[in-house]
Amino acid sequence: MNYYHGKLDCMRIAKQLASALAYLHTAFPRPIIHRLITSRCILLDDDYVPKLFNYSLSITIPPEQLYVEDQVMGTFGYLDPNHFMTEELSEKTDIYGLGVLLLVFLTGKNAVFQEQQDQRQSVVWYARSHAFEDQFRTIVDPKILEEVGEGEQAQQQLHDFLTMALLCTDEESELRPDMIDVAKKLVEIEKSVFPS
Repeated sequence: MNYYHGKLDCMRIAKQLASALAYLHTAFPRPIIHRLITSRCILLDDDYVPKLFNYSLSITIPPEQLYVEDQVMGTFGYLDPNHFMTEELSEKTDIYGLGVLLLVFLTGKNAVFQEQQDQRQSVVWYARSHAFEDQFRTIVDPKILEEVGEGEQAQQQLHDFLTMALLCTDEESELRPDMIDVAKKLVEIEKSVFPS
């Protein structure tokens, strides 16, 4: 699957997905955890409006609780490490999956990809290691860099997008932002790069 649809489309898709997930997390007495946020669970219409589907693994969190326990299920590369270790599912589980998807959009790589002949690595580890070494231009898909050019504002917003993705994929789930905050930040990023 080709993940690149142009920077504007990727930012809109990310923003709309975050808003849809924030709705699932906050609009009901029992928050709904989608649990399977992957590129294969998103359909795009002709205008690149994303439609989240495949709720087969979704689960609700009982009132007055922050998480629910269930057996580990999901897609390798998108699977929340906290869920993997503890079997606990929370809103932060979806935030991790969305963060992986943001990195897929930004890098143009799969959630798990083959870097060399016998080496597979996760896009999270790849982005984290290069961000730590301050190799921003290595992380971002060359097509996106070509599209945005050398403009300082656009480059800053790509940094902000990467920072948000890395926050969402923090191994410590309590350090991840809430989905509402992710959605708001993605709106700010999109407006800043593409003012109306």
